[in-house]
Amino acid sequence: MSTAELFIEIRCEELPARFARPAEVALSKAVTGLLKGIEHGEVCSWVTPRRLAVAVAEVAIEKPLVEQVVTGPPEAAAFRDGEWTPAGLGFARSKGLTVDDLEIIDGPRGRVVSATVKTGGEKTRDVLVAGLESAVLSIHFPKTMERAASAGPAPSTRWCACSVSNRST
Repeated sequence: MSTAELFIEIRCEELPARFARPAEVALSKAVTGLLKGIEHGEVCSWVTPRRLAVAVAEVAIEKPLVEQVVTGPPEAAAFRDGEWTPAGLGFARSKGLTVDDLEIIDGPRGRVVSATVKTGGEKTRDVLVAGLESAVLSIHFPKTMERAASAGPAPSTRWCACSVSNRST
């Protein structure tokens, strides 16, 4: 599987000393949470009064694709007189499939409707784009800073950079 290095850096107004370490830990946890289900190596984090950073080694380029057989209602409740019943149609719809994708298999309690559901396969880049902003904004600080007409998390974020690269050495 192809891997890359991930580096996230946040530049902000000066952090009070007592905010620095908790913010570093929170950013590291937020990034690890974003990478849930994506294979990765060691997570390192740093903090200075004006910067928070996290580096993650050997991040998989995409989530692994997983196929799982999911069982649904009994055959008698899902398929009657050669037609799918609302129970069978609802099961297919709940899995994002059509009735053509359903199968009838022998389960532990008799014949049941089943579907093969595929999960994963999302690109790591897309996962980061979708969740990084909310992950950064979720970092809790003991106090908020007043600016203009609104209160927000302390300190003000100046910029955030995210790099995913697979450099060869």
